[in-house]
Amino acid sequence: KVFRGLADQGPSSDRITALLEDHHAQLWIGAEDGGVSVLANGRFERLSVCAGRCRVFQLLQPKGAVVATTDEGTFAIDPVTHHARLVADRRLGFGAVASGEAYVADLDQLWRIEASGLQPVPLPATLGKIGLLQAVGGELWVAGNDMIYRRAHGEWIPVAAEHPWPVVSLLVKDATGQVWVSDTHGRTF
Repeated sequence: KVFRGLADQGPSSDRITALLEDHHAQLWIGAEDGGVSVLANGRFERLSVCAGRCRVFQLLQPKGAVVATTDEGTFAIDPVTHHARLVADRRLGFGAVASGEAYVADLDQLWRIEASGLQPVPLPATLGKIGLLQAVGGELWVAGNDMIYRRAHGEWIPVAAEHPWPVVSLLVKDATGQVWVSDTHGRTF
């Protein structure tokens, strides 16, 4: 099927920036200029998140909610009622779900999303500016300033610290358990 951003018949916009299929088989659609829409039971619902006008960076699904990071803030959305609440009014462009918990970040700080709001998560002093936040094999990984760290048991562990990692663009774990790293220079390790 092809869906178009037509009035009352499709997603809020054709300029899609994020997609997520949740545990209820609903398709969540984030748009560059139209907020968040949900395809549930064959019908589109346009949500009131940021009045349906914001840019959506990411859609995440931790335990119990769908999280939308946007240019107008971070929202937690109930996957059943589709009611949204503002978690943080700051622009947080990075997000990841690790071990069932949602993490969001800007260039300088990392937070865990909790029912009460954002809980700061201390970063390694040598990390510098955050360039990538990603879940790899259930662990939270962060890259910045030529360093990569993974978080295990509440501790940050450097990954191949003897190797400089200039501007990491992607981390992926393959079927054998190896982690592949790509950087903006077009190299893969």
